[in-house]
Amino acid sequence: MPGVTSGALDPALAVIGVPSTRAVAARDWHLSGWGHRSDKGVTMPGRGLTTARDYAPDEAAAAAHAALVGAGTVDVGMNGASFWRNVPERVWEAHIGGCQVLKKRLSYRGRSNLDRPLTGEEVSHVQATARRLAAILLMGPDLDASFRACAAAHAPSG
Repeated sequence: MPGVTSGALDPALAVIGVPSTRAVAARDWHLSGWGHRSDKGVTMPGRGLTTARDYAPDEAAAAAHAALVGAGTVDVGMNGASFWRNVPERVWEAHIGGCQVLKKRLSYRGRSNLDRPLTGEEVSHVQATARRLAAILLMGPDLDASFRACAAAHAPSG
C-alpha cells in the first residue's frame, strides 16, 4: 500500500511497529510466550510480551494522532531481546471477527509452533499489518463523514 507499507511512507505510519533489538542484546527473532500447540494440535494464544509506555520524542508523528490511534503505545516483544517498537494501543487492541489481530498472528508464529526464528518477511509482515491497522484508524473520521453523507442523501423523505 503506497504511503502505508511502501514508497514514501506517511510519517505517522513510518514510526509504527519498527523491528528493534535492545542495546545490550543480539537480535533474536524467535517468538516466545505468544502461543503453543495443545496435545490435540490446536494453537492456543499465550500472554506474550508487551510493554505499555508513552510515545517517545522520535514517535511524535504517531503521537500527533493519539485521539485516533491511542494515547499510549506498546512495545511488542518477540522475546527478551527483540521487539516491535511503537504499536499504538488502539492498533494493538484492534479486533476483527472477535480476534485481536496482531496477537492472533503472533500466537501461530511462536517458537513452540515453528521451532525456528521468524524470517525477515514474517517480521516485516507484522510491521505492515500494524501500519495498515493504524491507517484504517486514521481514516475513521473521513469514513464516518462519508457514511453520514450517504445516509442523509438516501434517507426516506417523510
